[in-house]
Amino acid sequence: MPHRSKSDLPISPPPGNIDFHRFVDGMVTPYMVMDSKLRIVYANAAYLDIMQRKLDTILDRYVFDVFPDTLERMAFAREQIQRVLNTGRTLTIPSLPYTLRSADGQESLRLWEASYAPYLDDDGSVSHVIFSCRDVTETMVLKREKKILADELNHRVKNMLAMIQSVSMMSAESSENLDDFLESFEERLIAIDRTFVGLQRTDWKGMTLHQVLEESLAPFGPPSASSRIRLKGPNILLSGNDCHITSLVLHEFATNAAKYGCFKHPDGRLNVNWSIDGDGVLEVVWEETGMSGIKPPQRTGFGTKLASIMPDLNVERDFFDHGMRAHTWVRLSKPAREVA
Repeated sequence: MPHRSKSDLPISPPPGNIDFHRFVDGMVTPYMVMDSKLRIVYANAAYLDIMQRKLDTILDRYVFDVFPDTLERMAFAREQIQRVLNTGRTLTIPSLPYTLRSADGQESLRLWEASYAPYLDDDGSVSHVIFSCRDVTETMVLKREKKILADELNHRVKNMLAMIQSVSMMSAESSENLDDFLESFEERLIAIDRTFVGLQRTDWKGMTLHQVLEESLAPFGPPSASSRIRLKGPNILLSGNDCHITSLVLHEFATNAAKYGCFKHPDGRLNVNWSIDGDGVLEVVWEETGMSGIKPPQRTGFGTKLASIMPDLNVERDFFDHGMRAHTWVRLSKPAREVA
């Protein structure tokens, strides 16, 4: 028997006993058919379900009388339908907004992936337009949220890299030798990382100043368990950027306290008080006492250099024989709020 290719085989005619009306009515994709005057002539069960309508209430009615929307959206939809009627080509809209009105009068904005397809009569002219749709609201919202997260992550990474670059340059300028630079730079990176981890724990909603202080003082023992440390001020929530700036300053104070100040002296005490004014300026007073023979530093340290390059940061320090006091003012980038 000779070999026959697929093209040689006879094509079986489609069976004539398929009920296409029943077939389309059972499909999960919503379908609605309009004539050239935009009157509804058919809608399948999926369409009626999503629109919360009954077929006999919408048949032979003008589509925008049955399903009104904003003037702008209706004008756009009419334009798409007319293009299909004129050109005989299918049009697909990836994201078509529509205000869905339920039977009880409630409204919700939905996003549809919509398609307008032509139906041709025997002479090849477009007699009807077939509308189909798929609800992509959740998909589009998720896509938008992902973009927002990606943009926010990109912004944070850029800010972090810029901060690390500045910290490295200022650490180099204030270090006497390479070993001094490596030690101080590593400590500052660890301080940045502690704040980063703290912000992660709050889902980047921010940290309270008390939490920032706890993180900055953690290497020297838990402040809440030490009788030498007193922290007092309102429980205000700082944004991520304000947390990083504030934590760098407080880290420098804590490091200096360990090397030269109250943490080095057995009778040393630390009092930290803070407040915020009506203009969004945070004031932190860091005061060390219980020491003797304290003298002002002979060279410009990292904290002073940090304040000199940040327009929203100001630091003033006073030294006494028994201790020192540092006033820090930070103009917050975002309004702080008190939390319980």
